[in-house]
Amino acid sequence: MTETKKIYHDDRTKGEYPHHTELVVGLDIILSGWGEAKNRRSYAGWACRPEHLEAVEKWLKSRGDLIKVQRVKSLWKPRGSNWHFHIYVVKDGHPALNQKTE
Repeated sequence: MTETKKIYHDDRTKGEYPHHTELVVGLDIILSGWGEAKNRRSYAGWACRPEHLEAVEKWLKSRGDLIKVQRVKSLWKPRGSNWHFHIYVVKDGHPALNQKTE
């Protein structure tokens, strides 16, 4: 029988919550199924400032390790009872903010 468990990590500090209110998430096809996500789906999200939302979404959609990339509410969590979800913080100097625009 597979253990069901929700694992949630949010890297935002209390001081970042009021400013990093936007969240872009995706299903991580590389990390799902092993490590902390053994026998479960692994989701990754990036919290950012509203003015960085489009750049972060574009950056995540250009990566090859995430599918179903979408904007969600800041308090979003995956459905079901068996998942791993980690929220990273987009700070100044983050690769998503250093993309060249065409």
